[in-house]
Amino acid sequence: MLRRIDPAPVGWRRRAGVGASRLLATGRASLLATCLVLTLAACSGDDEPKPAPSSGSAQASESAPVTTTARIGKVSGRLSDARRAEVLAAATKIVQAWVDGAYVGDLPRTDVTAAFADFTTEARELALKQPAIMSNAASGEGLESATITASTLGLDLVAARGRAIGATARVRITMTLAGEPERTDVVAGRLFLTPLKGKWRVFGYDVRRDEGV
Repeated sequence: MLRRIDPAPVGWRRRAGVGASRLLATGRASLLATCLVLTLAACSGDDEPKPAPSSGSAQASESAPVTTTARIGKVSGRLSDARRAEVLAAATKIVQAWVDGAYVGDLPRTDVTAAFADFTTEARELALKQPAIMSNAASGEGLESATITASTLGLDLVAARGRAIGATARVRITMTLAGEPERTDVVAGRLFLTPLKGKWRVFGYDVRRDEGV
């Protein structure tokens, strides 16, 4: 079942002591980046992957790149270990490309379109409209560098007839920003993936960003 959730804000408040903008919707605090959602209760766990120990300096050019640590979570249906590994590798590559293209690299910059190459057209368009969460494109000219100190992924799968037909990637990314602003942010949430024409694509997401954690 596929349904569209309007990403437009319902109400805003400022998180005390943190300074992160949050969206109030359906009676609970929720983060602001939400687009297409696949209803796969068996595919999506409630817990987000825990971050790996963080390390590195605030200057991206002085730190070794941090790769995404990935693992298989819940699997609904029968799926061989080989096919689980295949989907995990594809999802990890997608998340790594998003992280590298949206949050780090040559900063400041406003064009992060390439970071969403593995998103469907609609999901990519919505992500580009939410730069304060889905990238660092809204951080301004004062941002000098961003260093990823931890990036983790837990992948839940739905399988049918021995093949994966859907996946939920539960991600948590910790980054240190230098310049203006200067702080540590955490981006966490879910990316919803489906195989399209032989390639896995992100068709929806539910992601939040906490600033100054």
